[in-house]
Amino acid sequence: MKYIKLLIIAALLVGAVSLLLLITQGGNSGSKAGVTSSCAKKFETEINDLCKVIERGKEWKWSQQAYKNLQNKINTFAKDGNLQPGEKNSLSLYLYTESCKAMFEYADKLFSQSSYPSDKVNSLDSNLKFLESLKAGSNSNLTQGLNMIHEYRTVIACCSFSSNAKYSDPLKAFNAGTAETMKGRIQGMKYYKSHFSKNPEIRAKIENLSYNLAKAESEYYTNLENCVEEHYYSQIKKGVPKWQALEQAQRDFDRFKEISTNSTATSKLNNFINGNH
Repeated sequence: MKYIKLLIIAALLVGAVSLLLLITQGGNSGSKAGVTSSCAKKFETEINDLCKVIERGKEWKWSQQAYKNLQNKINTFAKDGNLQPGEKNSLSLYLYTESCKAMFEYADKLFSQSSYPSDKVNSLDSNLKFLESLKAGSNSNLTQGLNMIHEYRTVIACCSFSSNAKYSDPLKAFNAGTAETMKGRIQGMKYYKSHFSKNPEIRAKIENLSYNLAKAESEYYTNLENCVEEHYYSQIKKGVPKWQALEQAQRDFDRFKEISTNSTATSKLNNFINGNH
């Protein structure tokens, strides 16, 4: 009987201790931010509301200014003694991590669509860089978001060829790599198959890489030929003797023949030099 009473007393003590732990430590159950006070939990709700990714067509509350405003509000409450330092730190970290998570989710949804409005892409880029600039610690969601938009920018760069040319001595050849190399690079990217391939505009750019590259190269040499002519006339205007300017133009032509893949532009430059003899 004595042992039974002791067991009952022990059980009651264990129950009491468990209840005490539940009251003192379990108050943050359901709190992802790990906070317990009612004030801190209100901030947690505000953070959750701010970082909620809204479906397409609806307004998203998150913005850099909204982030700053909420962070300043948390700091002010802590300064006034309404938040303990530990809760303030927890909320600041929670605001950052939830923002990073929301930004990656937003990027994931945006680049899974069939088109990407430029204003949304630019806004996403700016927001990711803002979070990165906070230097609040390593975050996998932020890293993935930055990598995703970097790959998108790389895809666009690989599909866009500049035909701009400028005079130099010696003349520079068109250099943009090969279409097959660029195609392989794009299709080998982490997010190409899962995201970018769903965009018909990007797929079309990749399918037309060879044509667009050849077109840009041809236009480049047309522009470069014009640069040689313009340089000749600029030298004359500067008072350089005609024979000296013509000699330089001849050297430019010799170089042009080596690098040009545009026979029309090559013939035009040849006729220009011969016409100035």
